[in-house]
Amino acid sequence: MPKKVPYLDEQSIERDAAALLAEFQQARGVVITRQVPIEDIVEKHLKLGIEFDDMHRLLNHPRSDVFGFEPDILGAMYIDERRIVIDESLDPEKNPSMEGRYRFTLAHEGGGHWRLHRHLFAKDPARVSLLNEPSVVCRSIRAKKSIEWQADFYASCLLMPLKLVMAAWEEMFPDRKPRVLQPRTPIDHPFVEVPRVESQVGGSRLLRD
Repeated sequence: MPKKVPYLDEQSIERDAAALLAEFQQARGVVITRQVPIEDIVEKHLKLGIEFDDMHRLLNHPRSDVFGFEPDILGAMYIDERRIVIDESLDPEKNPSMEGRYRFTLAHEGGGHWRLHRHLFAKDPARVSLLNEPSVVCRSIRAKKSIEWQADFYASCLLMPLKLVMAAWEEMFPDRKPRVLQPRTPIDHPFVEVPRVESQVGGSRLLRD
């Protein structure tokens, strides 16, 4: 039976993500100025195990024709066992191009679900007799469910905290003028346009001139 997830506003989720970063920095004696060390936060601070497996085989769930060979099950959280299992296709050592998706999935599971939802699943009497059943299974087709939206938003706040994003923006654009990306079709507006050039902050891409 699906869990009823309490409403959480964006500010509350963002505050908890900021608190997690602050806890990690204080505990490790570090200051995060660029890429957020999500693996260290999950493994060393939250003490959660990280594993890779074929999620469809593990959960005996056939792959959806909609996604073809791509997994529609990206990861699962085993709350009582304090471990995260991520689909092997996201292993950044084997598939470097999936590092961004892997980092987001870690932040989604270890940040979002662990911090926001573990109290909904821990020691659930309905699951006592079920062996190796994950508390939360994250599938692409469930991306708009409340529990998944909350974990996604948490992951975005954790990997791209507002302070770091604003600091990077001011470094790139010290004049602080409003800016918009150049549109494919020119339009009249009062803003300064900047060309699309990629940069990277917190493991995610930004655009700069």
